[in-house]
Amino acid sequence: MDEPRKDEPSIYRPVEWALLRGLNTRSGDLSAALKRMEGGAVRLTGYMVPFADENESADEFLLVPEAGMCVHTPPPPANQIVFVQMTSGAAKVTFAKPVEVSGILSIVQSDSPYGKVGFKIEASRAKEDTTP
Repeated sequence: MDEPRKDEPSIYRPVEWALLRGLNTRSGDLSAALKRMEGGAVRLTGYMVPFADENESADEFLLVPEAGMCVHTPPPPANQIVFVQMTSGAAKVTFAKPVEVSGILSIVQSDSPYGKVGFKIEASRAKEDTTP
């Protein structure tokens, strides 16, 4: 895993999408590594899927590993969809550029308009990722 950025508190641990595949979507079983991350402060980069396309900002949205994943059928598996709920104000909606989300990770399976969701992040920050 990469080191924390200088502009970010070190409390957020970077997470890769591969780790989230440690949730078995059929049985609900979790890998040991994923169990250790539950309830932790994480940083995850992905693509925003807002619930309303016309809004410039969103308090809630989905995060997926690749742009446009949720608008095609079939949707990605639940272990590749994260429900993000902002705790510190709305995030700017962006479609084509990755977004870095920092917050507390929960393993919560639920339904969304775009498919089943396997995770929730209560995010204190969501910003456009400017990493080259």
